[in-house]
Amino acid sequence: MTAEVHLKLTGNVDHLRITWQAAEALLELVPFYEDPVQTRYNVLLALQEAVSNVLRHGYGGPAPGSRAFIEVLLSWDGEALRVQISDEAAPFDPTEVLGAPDTEDATRIPEGGYGIHIIRAVLDHMEYAREDGKNVLTLAKSLAPVLDGV
Repeated sequence: MTAEVHLKLTGNVDHLRITWQAAEALLELVPFYEDPVQTRYNVLLALQEAVSNVLRHGYGGPAPGSRAFIEVLLSWDGEALRVQISDEAAPFDPTEVLGAPDTEDATRIPEGGYGIHIIRAVLDHMEYAREDGKNVLTLAKSLAPVLDGV
């Protein structure tokens, strides 16, 4: 079985809620082998972090009359769930961000900066490209367990 959901969101719609609900509906069909409930939540969390980063950092947050264009393609091909997020914000390659924020000083732990780290931690693949003036982020989660060293 395969399935696909394609969203094109512009303007002041609630990008996060619409994306979460569409992804949640598709994820109910995907038979993840390892802890399906947690895996589905992790995928939703990673998707929310990626879309939130585009809105907050790429487009500078919600502004009346802004044209916050985001295109989300969710697909399941029987082997993996893939998410492709495209936007027209300034170029930004999240794969170049290394590690999580510094938390050694417990009194100065930053409020944000964990999104990309969370995405890396819960998904199996993250790839970036700049195509036709758009940022294109591709994420994937395998259905079967990913074995280290295999």
